[in-house]
Amino acid sequence: RLVNSSPFEGTKQAAMIEAGRLGDPVFAGALSRQFASNSWQTRLAAAKALTMLPGDEAAVISMTFLQEIDPEVRWTVTCGANTANSVVVKRMLWSAVNDPSDAVRAMSCWKLIESGKPKDASEGYKGVRDDSIGVRLELVQRMGASPSPKHRDALLVAIADSSWLVRAAALSSLAKQSEPVKVDEIGNVLEDKFPAVQLALLDLAKAKSLSLPPAAIANLKTSLDARVVERVKELGL
Repeated sequence: RLVNSSPFEGTKQAAMIEAGRLGDPVFAGALSRQFASNSWQTRLAAAKALTMLPGDEAAVISMTFLQEIDPEVRWTVTCGANTANSVVVKRMLWSAVNDPSDAVRAMSCWKLIESGKPKDASEGYKGVRDDSIGVRLELVQRMGASPSPKHRDALLVAIADSSWLVRAAALSSLAKQSEPVKVDEIGNVLEDKFPAVQLALLDLAKAKSLSLPPAAIANLKTSLDARVVERVKELGL
């Protein structure tokens, strides 16, 4: 009743989140009608609440909010997307490529990666080639926070990224994976001139017990960053 008729937006928003916590799919219809609300905070609460409800009906209805103008609403519904539903997966595939928000595209890719379905995950991993540095960086950092052997190929792609930020993050994430790393797999960063990449390379070498070639060591010893030179000495290179 509060969701449908309260004159106060704050009350509606609190009631919707509580409805989501109760987990009864019967609330899906009332929540979906809030898509027409003039308040973006109310639309945000409705989107979040819908993703909290079990079942396919709520999962599909929640995708309506991907048409929302406000990117925070789209991001919220993407975070809670139920990729066990085929309709939801189709929407994630679309938004991973077409949403104007970097944050939404990155989260859409991540939801596909986490879906557990190899074909859909492969589409999600394509995000490491997104035009936006922000998307690429977020995905690579998430792979480091949630290590998996399945991330390996995408991380090796990211190591060759045009952005030093992404290359450094890719090396850091690769160091957190359980699999061994071969020097020839990271050849393009062995003589990288960016200090952040150099520091990440040293961390990777230590974590994976890599023997860096002489040219790479010489490059590190002449780094513009004193921290890199000091790390080389600490590692006895």
